[in-house]
Amino acid sequence: ISGTGGWQNWQDFSCEITDAEGVHDLWFTFSGEGDAPLYNMDWWEFSGESETNGIRGDVSGDGIINAVDLTLAKRGILNGFADRAAEKAADVNQNGSVDAQDIAWFRQYLLIETAQYPDAGDDKTAS
Repeated sequence: ISGTGGWQNWQDFSCEITDAEGVHDLWFTFSGEGDAPLYNMDWWEFSGESETNGIRGDVSGDGIINAVDLTLAKRGILNGFADRAAEKAADVNQNGSVDAQDIAWFRQYLLIETAQYPDAGDDKTAS
């Protein structure tokens, strides 16, 4: 994993794990040179296939983007999200945080003012 350019510049990294069942010990190994701090890992988790294949904006995970997702995104900002998959889905502009820009996109989408994601213009219904 390469550097992110700053101590608080977070990035998501992932890898595929196959044929793992049961309980196992897990080790993270970090190596580097010099006396400077080497890493700042915020969190890690195992996730199912549904998280990586989810639809941006589909906070509820039901396969569609609607007013329920807007409500869950607002609640997530105020009270925390149910899980990491919901938080990632609510971050429609993929800037690493769910904020007013994401909520504004939900509003525009629900009022049929946009049919594109804020960053790349991808159709929301495409997988």
